[in-house]
Amino acid sequence: MKRLFVMVGVLLGVAGCGIKTVPPMAEYTLKPQQDFQKTRQSSCKEKTLKVLEPFGSLEFTSNDMYYVVLPYEKNRFSQSSWAQSVTSNIYAQLLEVLRQSGSFKGVANYASVAVSDLVLEVEINDFKQYFTGDLQHSYVVSDITVTLVDAKKHTQIAQKRIFEKIETKTLDAKGGITALNEAFGKTLKELTIWMAKECR
Repeated sequence: MKRLFVMVGVLLGVAGCGIKTVPPMAEYTLKPQQDFQKTRQSSCKEKTLKVLEPFGSLEFTSNDMYYVVLPYEKNRFSQSSWAQSVTSNIYAQLLEVLRQSGSFKGVANYASVAVSDLVLEVEINDFKQYFTGDLQHSYVVSDITVTLVDAKKHTQIAQKRIFEKIETKTLDAKGGITALNEAFGKTLKELTIWMAKECR
């Protein structure tokens, strides 16, 4: 009986040594700095805008955080992810900024049943981190195309591609998120300026 207890103890000890400690998953979200001022000149202050849900590659609809090792090797961070998908992150920031901009009488999300004067379509072309082949340098790309549409005539009013590329300060996922927040902050500022100009 004593021998049985000893054997069980040894087996448990060996099993315990074989268990690997997995680092906790780090989750990130978009929270860009919003340094723009409210729009004073806009011909759409009496018009309503509906912002459609962004669309793009399937990789932007998951919580996985992808990166590219140049020239073409795409991978996924194993211990880092988005708290929400890129699509959801970008959409939440767009709604917040456009509502705060003062350019429109009202800004509704895609689920609203209200009839709007204008519609904003958003295509995500790229939104991730890149590493050079030697893994010594890294940068991020925020690349979206926005299209302003007359909701009643179903015609395109204007379209713009907003591209930002920023080098990261550290060679990890956290460095990439910091740079993406900076890049998308610039994107949002350019978007509000453009919409105030093109809106009619």
